Amino acid sequence: MIANNRERAAYHEAGHAVALYLLTGNIDRIEEVNIGDAGYDYIGACQHSGEHRREIQELYENGESPKYETPEGFKCMINEICYAMAGGVSEKLFCGLKQLPYKAMKGDIESVYSDAFVIRYNIPFLIDSNNAVVPNKRIIDDLIKVCVRFLEYFLISADAGPKIEAIADALNKYEQIPQWGVYELMGDDKRARKSKIEARKRLKLLLSK
Repeated sequence: MIANNRERAAYHEAGHAVALYLLTGNIDRIEEVNIGDAGYDYIGACQHSGEHRREIQELYENGESPKYETPEGFKCMINEICYAMAGGVSEKLFCGLKQLPYKAMKGDIESVYSDAFVIRYNIPFLIDSNNAVVPNKRIIDDLIKVCVRFLEYFLISADAGPKIEAIADALNKYEQIPQWGVYELMGDDKRARKSKIEARKRLKLLLSK
């Protein structure tokens, strides 16, 4: 049975959140996961700190950006591609789709083919049929295929699958999950407690103004 748009959006963002949390070791701290009715469709977001990208950008600006051929650079790049593709793969796996929802993945796919991504990982350039210098996106094409294949197994694993189900169910009910709620659903009680304390401090500071 194919899920409705609300459910699909919930599973899409849940896939992003779980991939980010499990594959990066929470380097990119999740801030909030949400979905909402945009009038024409349900859309959502997995908001995170972007710490990983900032670190890579700082390395690049200092002339030390890890190239995609190096072990560290390759690991960072694969994690970033997996995070981008995880939403669509999650929809396919949990919502009864026969193929990836490319329309829903448009922004995710564009982020991987963006100039920023190409520069961040020093993807080689080539000369196209119009004698223009362009990134060798065939490399990215191949890596996306590898990452999607990996995610098709990983996201239904005993570690990832139940977390996606829990987050998607909560999003379907409430549409918005704060940071501490995401960690609770991940089973990370330590981070959930810390996040609650920080949230109370921010609220107290806001009310004191």
